Amino acid sequence: MKKLNVLLEVLNGYNLPKGDYAIFGSSPLVVVGMIDDVNDLDVIIRPSKWPFQTEGEYLTEDIEFFDNWPNEDVDDLFTATNTADLIAEDSELFELLERATSDDDASELKPITCIRFIYSFTVVIYLENYELERSQIVNNDAEFSALLGEVGEGQFVGVSFPITSQLEDGSTFEVNNKDELKAAIDACVIQEQEGIIGECEGLLQSCVWEVQLPAGATDYDTYENAVFDVAEDGTVSTNSAAQGKSDGVLYWRIPENANPTYVYQCQSHAPMFGTITVKDIANL
Repeated sequence: MKKLNVLLEVLNGYNLPKGDYAIFGSSPLVVVGMIDDVNDLDVIIRPSKWPFQTEGEYLTEDIEFFDNWPNEDVDDLFTATNTADLIAEDSELFELLERATSDDDASELKPITCIRFIYSFTVVIYLENYELERSQIVNNDAEFSALLGEVGEGQFVGVSFPITSQLEDGSTFEVNNKDELKAAIDACVIQEQEGIIGECEGLLQSCVWEVQLPAGATDYDTYENAVFDVAEDGTVSTNSAAQGKSDGVLYWRIPENANPTYVYQCQSHAPMFGTITVKDIANL
């Protein structure tokens, strides 16, 4: 076992408040694989949370604690001063990151597979007031996804830009800020969808679509989960008889008590999904 792992266990025994201390020095270099191990551990703590009797520093055989940093206000080190690249928990980019790091095909958020991140890099969680909650070096999609799952309502994440991404064709490129990150993911999703549309020879021509009620809904009719096809001559086919059609338009008969929103999913192509909103024609 690496000495770093042993020292981290010792550090946990001090029960320092999460978000009020940080590890610096050579330890992060071990995590990213630049060096093999450490001789000791360097830790900086907010002055207001300093737990020791001595001021300024507290030294043990293997861990050195500090409450100061040259020419810096230590509290500023724990607060985001540049918020431009922070990603809000309720933002579209945050959802894209969840999809790009997920491998759960059954998830409501369909995984994005056309772009991959080249690890390792640091991800930081910030509270609503931009104070540091925690930071972690992520080494793979699973760790990144798990960390995103810990972000609470109203919180933010920061990524240690620049990071490197890789497309399905193997090409790599550098991403320097959150705007470039969103543009890169958006571009690959559009390219992926265009490929699927081409494969389907006109979107709906050779794809089988399934319409479902939203989770928790109780009202439904005989057309739930049905597949419909209307040929150019007006012949209507439903359910299994509609599968395999090469042309036509899909129609649904909507009862008056229908739910206002349905979701649809191509059974052959996971990224092809969306919603159908039912409206009264008098209100259009």
